[in-house]
Amino acid sequence: MMIYPNPNLYYFVIMPFLKTKREFRPWWRDATEKVIRNGFRVATFGKTIKDKYTGEFKNDKKHGKGVQYYENGTFYEGDWADGTRQGHGVLSNDCGHDMHSRIYTGMWENDQPHGFGLKQYDDGKLYKGLFYRGYRHGHGCMYYPNGSIYMGNWIEGHRSGVGRIIQSDSKNYYEGIFQKGMKYGRGKYHHKWS
Repeated sequence: MMIYPNPNLYYFVIMPFLKTKREFRPWWRDATEKVIRNGFRVATFGKTIKDKYTGEFKNDKKHGKGVQYYENGTFYEGDWADGTRQGHGVLSNDCGHDMHSRIYTGMWENDQPHGFGLKQYDDGKLYKGLFYRGYRHGHGCMYYPNGSIYMGNWIEGHRSGVGRIIQSDSKNYYEGIFQKGMKYGRGKYHHKWS
């Protein structure tokens, strides 16, 4: 005995062109998502083992507290956000024998000194004051190796605006206006009698 389909029932056939397309997802994408670094990790970057980061990650980027050792012998210890130095941090030189010399201590934004900081230069100068996108900018004090001090305003790394230079030997000082690092316009020289 043969069974024939009931002609009163409707058969729904899904045609191939009505099917929704599945998104092609390669196998390596799933593998990559499984190894994305989050949390505290130690990672080595670059061609040598000296370029190393120890700290926190978020979505495979340096984020949080961490220490980055660079190939040139410097290292940064401080805050990170989305893979860049951001927040408070210290950039130092490794002198060997567990000795370090600080290059910059202060605030960072987008891998540049930005905000209040203290910077030690190779020629012995020391700057304490405001930075803007890596430049001395705003109010700050520069201490020179010969003992002289400049206190005043800075614009893009140059003495500009109202400031005072105190001489080291006699404590005499000049007070006036500066532009691009040079005395400009009106000013007064104060001579201390000994």
